[in-house]
Amino acid sequence: MGLEEIVYKLDPSKLKISSGDFAEGFWELKGSILMQLPSIPAVKDTILDSIDLLDRIESLTNEGSTHPNPIGAIMTAGAGALTGLRFFGIPGAIGGAAAGHFLSGNRQELNVHCKLKDGRSFSAMMDPKMLERLHKLGPKGDI
Repeated sequence: MGLEEIVYKLDPSKLKISSGDFAEGFWELKGSILMQLPSIPAVKDTILDSIDLLDRIESLTNEGSTHPNPIGAIMTAGAGALTGLRFFGIPGAIGGAAAGHFLSGNRQELNVHCKLKDGRSFSAMMDPKMLERLHKLGPKGDI
């Protein structure tokens, strides 16, 4: 799991485009602009591509979702606690459990297909809050 994957799991303003007319990878929504940021940390402020979505979304279709697995979250938190305890004692165990829980990626994700008015489209995995934000930008489709 790379740094991008960790940030994606923690930040609901990010989505992961998996197919369509735009580059696959992690994108971030800032206001109404969807921006692709490079994966190399040294050039992280460089924008590779961007899309202004305001009043340009024709439809949003939820094509399925993944649901959190509570057992996975407990196991990941436990592994983090044991690792933290081993290296940093009791404070490390508490921090390791918290880090393990948050980094487990144990949240609901939606697979959403977005069609733009200009004919381009993309499919992406995102947080339900991201879908709400996209819906506010003007889609007319099914959710």
